[in-house]
Amino acid sequence: MIKNYFKIAWRNLLKNKLFSFINISGLGLALPFALISIMQVMGAFEADKFHPYPERSFRIITDVLDNNGSKTKYAVSPSSIAFKLKQDYPFIENTTHVIRDFGWEMNNKVKTLRVNSIYVEPAFFEMFGFKIEKGSIPAEPNSLAITAAKAALFFGNENPVGKTLSHPSYGDFKITAVLKDNKKKSHLKCDVMVSMETFKKFSKAGNPTDLTGFSYVLLKPGTNEKNIDAALAAIAAGINKQQTAGTETLQFRKQLIKKISPAYEKLRENSYVDSMLDLSFNFAFAFGLILLAAFNYINLTLARSISRAKEVGIRKVAGALRYQLTLQFVCEAILIAMLSLGVGFLVMQLLKNFSYVNWFIWDVDNTAMLWLMFVLFAVLTGVVAGIIPARILSSIQPVKVLKGNITPASFGKLGARNILVIVQFIVTSCFIFVMSVMYSQFKYMATDNENFNRKNIYNISVEGDYKLLKNDISQHKNVERAGLVSTPFGGTSAECFIKKNNQEKNAEASYYAVNADFVSNMKLSFTAGSNLPETNSDSTLNFVLLNEQA
Repeated sequence: MIKNYFKIAWRNLLKNKLFSFINISGLGLALPFALISIMQVMGAFEADKFHPYPERSFRIITDVLDNNGSKTKYAVSPSSIAFKLKQDYPFIENTTHVIRDFGWEMNNKVKTLRVNSIYVEPAFFEMFGFKIEKGSIPAEPNSLAITAAKAALFFGNENPVGKTLSHPSYGDFKITAVLKDNKKKSHLKCDVMVSMETFKKFSKAGNPTDLTGFSYVLLKPGTNEKNIDAALAAIAAGINKQQTAGTETLQFRKQLIKKISPAYEKLRENSYVDSMLDLSFNFAFAFGLILLAAFNYINLTLARSISRAKEVGIRKVAGALRYQLTLQFVCEAILIAMLSLGVGFLVMQLLKNFSYVNWFIWDVDNTAMLWLMFVLFAVLTGVVAGIIPARILSSIQPVKVLKGNITPASFGKLGARNILVIVQFIVTSCFIFVMSVMYSQFKYMATDNENFNRKNIYNISVEGDYKLLKNDISQHKNVERAGLVSTPFGGTSAECFIKKNNQEKNAEASYYAVNADFVSNMKLSFTAGSNLPETNSDSTLNFVLLNEQA
């Protein structure tokens, strides 16, 4: 019976080619955005599932409580946590600490490339699923392992093991290993894994309670997870006793590796982890497009209700039941949705080849499950779009067909078609309004925002000693002024804590390190006071400019 329904639906589509084309193309252009959203959600849930001990591996996260009881959640923790757990608790099989460092550029004397870097210990390779293709684990200072993809960019087909890459601040690094290509999503995404001894060599000794990086623990098989909760509580109590009275207190929690992504809670410094809230918003946006296409199908189908009324009347006279007619119309909508899925997939492939959004997930591990999700979503879309016109058309009475008194079924005094047209118009208007507002906001932030000057400004990223370059540029006849800033203005800033006096609590602040010429270049206006003093000295000067909020 179902086969016959789809056969009849196919014949109806061929008979009404314009109707079919409008619905299939409309839904086909909306579906790719839903398919991409499904891939993002699946990719987020697949993240960090490839490690060898997903049920026993945990990340330690930190809650920082201030004097007023407010809590700030961090994905990072002190480096001492991993050391204490392994040293003092026998149920811990292994621990490691990972530190992420942004902004690296390395060169091989021929080309300079940006690299995503993390500092790792030898135990890292024992606990996680990052495999070495050739070479040995980086353990000595100024040694690193590089991914096969990044090695190919630097050295082509040559074996990179034993070769050298240079960092402008930390000198030459010896490549000791090449990592196997790992296309699986992970919050430990990186291009190079640098030995932890390198970090110890170049970093100053800090406070043991500093949140330096990510701490990971591997429990021994059969260990009760409550044991690690008690251990973390004991370690936190010991650390807080050593803290100065009135300062912040720390609390530590465990987080299962495979449950890091997607993030259900907001954690600071939780890089490369998708937020469930963001994923839900993106999917809701795509689903809104699908609803518009579904409304379009419903309205077009009801517009053809008079021509379909004869078909319904004849089939009812022949003995067809209402549920059979409903099922036929739903099958017709599902067939349109499945054909639209093919069109949508082709459009998605075009987006994949011509899109420059590098944070999209285009590949997932379980392709069979992905296609099952695609098909189920298309079927659900067909059911949602087809059920309303199916119920309305199947309710037509044969006697009305014979009398020629056929209009779309109505809810009360207002026709169903009129209601749907009004709803579609409202939803479309809201969608256009939201898109227009978003576009104008992005355009304003990118071009029209006059909070600071953008005209004739060029950013030059320099690692290490910048003085010679700055002096040469300043002497050029077409350069009016060369300013200095720690990171590109308007992008990611550094963070610190400030307070007016020792009695007040710390307040979080974002800052840029700049000189007076940079402030002049940006044409920042002053409501009070004056610019930073001009100086060529490297001595520490205690001057700061505050915005009105600070």
